[in-house]
Amino acid sequence: MDGLMFNSELVYRAALEEMAKRRGRIFTDAIHRSMMGKAAIEDIRVLLNAWNLKEDPREAFIERNDLYISLVDHLLKPMPGLIELLDTIKNKELRMAIATGSERRIVDINLSTYKLDFGYFELIISGDGIKNGKPDPEIYNKTVQLLALKPIECLVIEDSLNGVIAAKATGCKAFAVPNQWSDPKDFNMADNVFASLEQIIPVILGI
Repeated sequence: MDGLMFNSELVYRAALEEMAKRRGRIFTDAIHRSMMGKAAIEDIRVLLNAWNLKEDPREAFIERNDLYISLVDHLLKPMPGLIELLDTIKNKELRMAIATGSERRIVDINLSTYKLDFGYFELIISGDGIKNGKPDPEIYNKTVQLLALKPIECLVIEDSLNGVIAAKATGCKAFAVPNQWSDPKDFNMADNVFASLEQIIPVILGI
């Protein structure tokens, strides 16, 4: 979801830069990339380790998400082509699910902000409901199981390398749409790499 459906990586970036400022630390692109795609709170552990801090990850996690929520109204935007892609998939009567490492309250706020919280997604699995974050395939294994589908019947769209690795480990087909903090060269194992969600629409129309 983050960085794929919405520019939420930018919102998280602003929240994390504020956290860095409060602690006299610097939030770098390298730290940001290392956090992408990981489960809720797991990414905060990566952050605190990078900053060499011994804080309680849960408290830092709450702080980060509270800052995120305070910035949503001003910064959150859907990624180009998102609404058109979702409508195309819906009109083709294909099933949709969200499998994200984000906390469920963040997922709900993102979707409700743009009225995407009803009529699109059959299933939403958030980081609250999994033990191991991406690149571990747990979240996609669980999604496929709950949808009662075979992995080969599922297409995953990801913006992070960790997400693509998880999807392929499950046995799903994986499309990558790198965001501004991703390196397109990292996505060799994806079945296809697109510059935007808009470019996926003709593929869906052809199904």
